[in-house]
Amino acid sequence: MSATEQRTDTRSVPGLIADLFQQSTALFGKELQLVRTELSEKVTQGVAGLGLMIGGAVLLIGAVNVLLAALVAALIEVGIAAPWSSLIVAVVIGLAGYLLVNRGISNLKVSNLAPSRSTGQVKRDAALLKEQVK
Repeated sequence: MSATEQRTDTRSVPGLIADLFQQSTALFGKELQLVRTELSEKVTQGVAGLGLMIGGAVLLIGAVNVLLAALVAALIEVGIAAPWSSLIVAVVIGLAGYLLVNRGISNLKVSNLAPSRSTGQVKRDAALLKEQVK
């Protein structure tokens, strides 16, 4: 549009307000869909975290039962006393299990599960809408 051309809008004020509300409703509908999508992703992340925790627990139980007996016996065979053999094996297996469970817990933190992108976008849209209404 050149500087000499002027754009005239023949819509009435009530028509403009109706358009604003219609577009705002459509925008918030799309934002709601975005929130649903992001929440679905976060639920998937939570389920994965829970799966990691369960996997870690299963590994801890199985590892403690099998490896402790086998490794303690092997360490005793090389001349290490039974209590020290048990302690060495328990620390190594316990560390591996702790790392798995800790990773699963971090996936389940509320800050990781909250739909932060969507809520930020909704806040920006609300602020923009307030500016348009003023």
